Amino acid sequence: MADRPDVEIHVEEDAGHAFHNRMAPMFHNPEPAARAWQRIVRFLARHLPAGEKASTA
Repeated sequence: MADRPDVEIHVEEDAGHAFHNRMAPMFHNPEPAARAWQRIVRFLARHLPAGEKASTA
């Protein structure tokens, strides 16, 4: 991973399997799901340019 500084790995120790799946209440765990969602939003904000069109090439 040293050659990929843009890679981020996060482990939600208390999350369990499918913790962000609201359609499966037996698995859904809202607290770690909220933390993970915020990390996703921040990651995408850093790595996806806002307002620019994607290249089709």
